[in-house]
Amino acid sequence: MHFARQETTLQKWGNGLGLRITKPLSRLAHFEAGTVVEVEVTKEGIMIKPLNGFKKKFNNPFSESDLLNELSLDTAHLDELVTPLATEMGE
Repeated sequence: MHFARQETTLQKWGNGLGLRITKPLSRLAHFEAGTVVEVEVTKEGIMIKPLNGFKKKFNNPFSESDLLNELSLDTAHLDELVTPLATEMGE
């Protein structure tokens, strides 16, 4: 069963090929930027489907203030920062 069909052209993308998925097709397929997909090659062609349904989101258990709370000059390794040479700064 087909919900939508579109003709498009594969384009060179680096050493591979790229396929643009239009906004209407991405909505029908529940795809958005960052969606993890599985690509399967069959006799008929290629099937692209979301892995585990939809986009996987990383839920960081720490807030920004949690991460910065224990930060000090020592824990930030400020002593390891290198001062760039004048020639590296274009002087």
